[in-house]
Amino acid sequence: MIFCIRLSNKFYIESDTLMNRNLRYVENEMAYTNSTSLLAHTLDNGADDGVLLGFELYPGCNMKEVAGRYCPGCAITLRKERDQDVLLETKDYLQCIDECLTEGKLWGSFGGFGTLQGCTLVGDEVLWRDIVFQDRTLPILKHLKKHSIPSAIVTNGFLLHERLHDLLDVDVDHITVSLDGVRADNDALRGGYEYVIDNLVKTHRALGKKLSIGSVVHPKRYRNLGPLLDVLKRFDIRTWTLSTFIDFKKGAQDIQYDKQVLDYINELGKKARTQGIRVLFEYPKNEPVGFNVEVVRKPESMNIYRLSHDGTVQTGTNLYEAINGNSSQWTPSEGSFKDIARCAYQSHLRLAPRVAGSMGVYCSAI
Repeated sequence: MIFCIRLSNKFYIESDTLMNRNLRYVENEMAYTNSTSLLAHTLDNGADDGVLLGFELYPGCNMKEVAGRYCPGCAITLRKERDQDVLLETKDYLQCIDECLTEGKLWGSFGGFGTLQGCTLVGDEVLWRDIVFQDRTLPILKHLKKHSIPSAIVTNGFLLHERLHDLLDVDVDHITVSLDGVRADNDALRGGYEYVIDNLVKTHRALGKKLSIGSVVHPKRYRNLGPLLDVLKRFDIRTWTLSTFIDFKKGAQDIQYDKQVLDYINELGKKARTQGIRVLFEYPKNEPVGFNVEVVRKPESMNIYRLSHDGTVQTGTNLYEAINGNSSQWTPSEGSFKDIARCAYQSHLRLAPRVAGSMGVYCSAI
């Protein structure tokens, strides 16, 4: 499925190809990134209506420079970094924010917008290179702070200490650092464990409650997560967000955990609670997980828009909707963000089922 403004046969075919590419990309990104903390922050403040934005800023990552390879499940392994002139510019992201701020007051939730509740920045790596961090990440974070919009970033943590002063200066609200285990268990999935720990040693006191750890619940390696409790305790990190693993080859529709996996997560949550650690699980199923884990549920009236660096706009109220076809293409020189977002949203209403109490699991964006 593909939903676009222009519907000529030629454009439809070209867009369908583009959507399939982005669908594969999002599936991979969701398997290896996590940022529940902003969503949890929004819910904690009683918000039940509006919009969450997710910005993908740049198709590149420093993982290979540090760990010798990219994460096995990351889509960066399937594509080459593109030149800056084929990317959205920083002003385009700022325009998107401004339109959401103004149009949200006019549209309301039934129009697909409503009040802008928060924005999360992902990279591939938002702290990497000045072309990303100085030229994109910081100006966007400053703009969000200017308008009192909660902000979050997702990072591999390799440059956390190097960028610490700037992050504190711009007062980003949430920083989720990705870890999927300790030492070799983590490095089998993403790499760079010792680099992350070194950066946490140098930054955790200054960042305080802004910090959370984000982990993926792998269906076969889920027991890797247990030892991470010691890491959270060591650095006094009080929020641990777990996201659902999505098999790149099978896609989102095949997400399924055995009971023993869910039982393990529940027991892990029980241990965490005794240490004062809050465990949040982004889980797109209705089966009960357990009383010791907070399954993050996003209000039905809240909508998510993900804007990728190539102008792809995706929307949905849960993981299934967001990655299974609600996609449009935004070219800033040809129109406003709201027009493309409205198109994707209206198509989403017609063709995607809306489930009351659906999960907020747009992991690579929110």
